[in-house]
Amino acid sequence: MSTSSLPTKTDVLIVGAGPIGTTVAITLLRNGAKDITIVDGSPEPSKIGSRAVVVHSRTLEVLKPMGITDTLLDRGIVSRAFTINTPTSTLIPGNFGSLESRPDVAFPHALLISQCETEGYLNKKLEELGKKAFRPLKLVGLVEASDGSGLEALFESGEKIQAKYVIGADGSHSNVRTLAQIGFHQPDHPEVDDISNKIDPNTPPLIVCDVYLANPLPPSLSRTDIAIFFGIDGAVIIIPLPCDPNDSTKRPIYRIIAMVPQTRGEAPKNADAAFIQSCVDRNTRFGPDKSAEHAIVESVVWTSRFRTRHGVADRFYKPFGKGGVFLMGDAAHIHSPAGGQGMNLGIREAVAVGEMLAPFVTEGKPKDEKLFEEQAVKRRKIAIDVINMTNGIVAAGSLQGSFVRALRDWVMWFAGRISYFRSFAGFRLSGYYTG
Repeated sequence: MSTSSLPTKTDVLIVGAGPIGTTVAITLLRNGAKDITIVDGSPEPSKIGSRAVVVHSRTLEVLKPMGITDTLLDRGIVSRAFTINTPTSTLIPGNFGSLESRPDVAFPHALLISQCETEGYLNKKLEELGKKAFRPLKLVGLVEASDGSGLEALFESGEKIQAKYVIGADGSHSNVRTLAQIGFHQPDHPEVDDISNKIDPNTPPLIVCDVYLANPLPPSLSRTDIAIFFGIDGAVIIIPLPCDPNDSTKRPIYRIIAMVPQTRGEAPKNADAAFIQSCVDRNTRFGPDKSAEHAIVESVVWTSRFRTRHGVADRFYKPFGKGGVFLMGDAAHIHSPAGGQGMNLGIREAVAVGEMLAPFVTEGKPKDEKLFEEQAVKRRKIAIDVINMTNGIVAAGSLQGSFVRALRDWVMWFAGRISYFRSFAGFRLSGYYTG
């Protein structure tokens, strides 16, 4: 959308038009809000390459009233189980069985689909409701409005807009968070300066990629379930994704996430098929030593390299005059992609904030500082819980030393024989545990 029609005033300014920003916009519109504006710094939505590929059960439920869930289910892969393995054995055959026994759970499974596709469906719904993001608009200034009514936002283009409320859904390097002077720290090390741009050099980098695997697939490589391997280099995760609808051959696509320890040298910025093949061969049961089970990386669709960071904003809401700033998604918290929690948590909190804020926009009610702050504190507590969970998964996958790894494998194998633990692992990931 051209920025020439950017209004000078709005009730709610949403910065960031990814899945989190579009979700809060849709929620506000569905609850009667009309005067909202959404902006994004990129020229267009992402078309390829995204870290999130899992939509969990609770997220499917909160998206259902928007008319998004059925579309996602038609396109994605329903996944009812996952396994945690060594290259030679299955330690934990995890499942979502505990969800199937709950009558209040509509979707007792996860859904495997690229974030780009999820974002595309959300953008389509936003347009159906009469809104579209203004692009590209980079936020460079955010101050309290001179009349105390809220905030004034300044963009790199020189345009300005005044808003009662500003929602920061603009990612881990959030300009909203920085300009609102909200700190960002590791929850276990609050004394360390802002870590949003800092990476622990001791953390193994991750190669994240989507690849075509050659047919025929190994007989035990599932087209519905997630396989997590703890191998010699660390964790390798293999996730099936929907076939490209434009590919007449229907070649199978998989997301592969692989730790690359320092012992293997510098992880390539753009890993080729050979390097990704080596990660699969070294760390999973699909190596060349078992010809019938050999998974062959045919070609790379997309690849990226990054190091895991974790951090949380010092506060998720900050008052400004008669309005305030809300943070959500990666602008409020970042952590490992382990467990597929980031986008899911962000979408759920976008719905929660949108539903809470809508009456104050539609009815012109003065803000309820106590309510806003209580919800922000609750959301921050949930985010820290998710950070601790994902840190635990990463730590388990990156253990060094044969004795420590053997002990880890024995403990996991024993836990995997207990049905309650297998079901609870799925429940923990589903989103119902955190709300």
